[in-house]
Amino acid sequence: MEGSSTSPEIVFFDLGTTVPNRTGQRFWVLEFGAIVVCPKKLVELESYSTLIRPKDLSVVALRSSRSDGITRDAVANAPEFEQVAAKIYSILNGRIWAGHNIQRFDCVRIKEAFAKICRPAPMPVGIIDSLRILTDKFGKRAGNMKMASLATYFGLGQQKHRSLDDVRMNLEVLKYCATVLFLGNQIQPCKESIPLSNLLETTVPNKTGQRFWVLEFGAIVVCPKKLVELESYSTLIRPKDLSVVPLRSSRSDGITRDAVANAPEFEQVADKIFSILNGRIWAGHNIQRFDCVRIKEAFAEFGLPAPMPVGIIDSLGVLTEKFGKRAGNMKMASLATYFGLGQQKHRSLDDVRMNLEVLKHCATVLFLESSLPSILNGSTWQSPSMIMTRSRSNYTGKLTCREDSSRKSPPTSIGYQRTVPYTRGNLGKMTERVKNLLCKAQGSQPLNNLLKHSHSVLR
Repeated sequence: MEGSSTSPEIVFFDLGTTVPNRTGQRFWVLEFGAIVVCPKKLVELESYSTLIRPKDLSVVALRSSRSDGITRDAVANAPEFEQVAAKIYSILNGRIWAGHNIQRFDCVRIKEAFAKICRPAPMPVGIIDSLRILTDKFGKRAGNMKMASLATYFGLGQQKHRSLDDVRMNLEVLKYCATVLFLGNQIQPCKESIPLSNLLETTVPNKTGQRFWVLEFGAIVVCPKKLVELESYSTLIRPKDLSVVPLRSSRSDGITRDAVANAPEFEQVADKIFSILNGRIWAGHNIQRFDCVRIKEAFAEFGLPAPMPVGIIDSLGVLTEKFGKRAGNMKMASLATYFGLGQQKHRSLDDVRMNLEVLKHCATVLFLESSLPSILNGSTWQSPSMIMTRSRSNYTGKLTCREDSSRKSPPTSIGYQRTVPYTRGNLGKMTERVKNLLCKAQGSQPLNNLLKHSHSVLR
């Protein structure tokens, strides 16, 4: 298994079904789509999708209300569920299941479909229901928290309501939510100021006493609540001494003397750079030790006040601490290779966007690991699990038609109970004992301090 010899893979899947229009009618599975991803790298290992012909074709609408919906003609020549059951079983069984509202809908429909053909249903080792986990941790920032609403909130386009497309959109939504939460944890509170990814390309001094010259500046401004790119800017910069720039670059897309010969000098673009950087959160890879210092030097050379950040997120330091050295030396090129994001181009704007993608992947892996620590061996995010393992899930439970009548519609209120280490009958006795202890300890300063902070600790 790629990424880990012990962690099961995660399968994101989605079903397309008929929608019963009266009580007593059953759901018919019309489409199945799934992607299998490595939980350590989020690399897509396998994908599968198929339309499915119901035994009674009349239950499928002749026309769909959506332009990309499933019609009777579309499934007329598709295989029946029994013909693809073995493939679906092999994809789902023994893996972590992930999807949006799957616990109340897709898990139930899969069980029903296998029961209809008298075959054992596949079983998950854990369930990640993104509707539940995101409602709990992300709040209802996107309104009703449907997949379409979340996709619109993050600017990811329109939901297509086709299984494989929706599965991939589900994973992207999870990445965005995990990254927003991760960034918010780095600078508390995360205000309405805009995080900024910035990167400089400079000369590299080859002997003691030589200075760095800025040759390129690139930045994207993103909204901290949605990660939507609001602005971007990049420019080559001509140093006062052109001889410090090599005639040829060791990299195919590197910066050469000819490339910067007609570029503006730093003083000419200083105002623009200042307006982008000043009063915002700065983010980048190793920026605290390098980019921040070089920016300050460049402005000082012209006697100009340097821009000031309201906070700094150095992805090298943060990821080394939280993610560990899974990608070796943790350089941007190593991280990009680890996650299968391609080769680092060493050009400012390209590297800035790659930095954000790396951050998304790292944040999502940590988020998933913290949610299923017993299975995925993660312990970085100290947060209560909203993920159900097979033993805790209601996968085998029956749901009423009213509860799961709409695949994409979350319930009005998402009910769940946190497990407690006492039986219901003993909980009142335990509460009374605690109350007595607190009465005896009243006035004790250390205990009062503990109680003051207990709410946040226990959450």
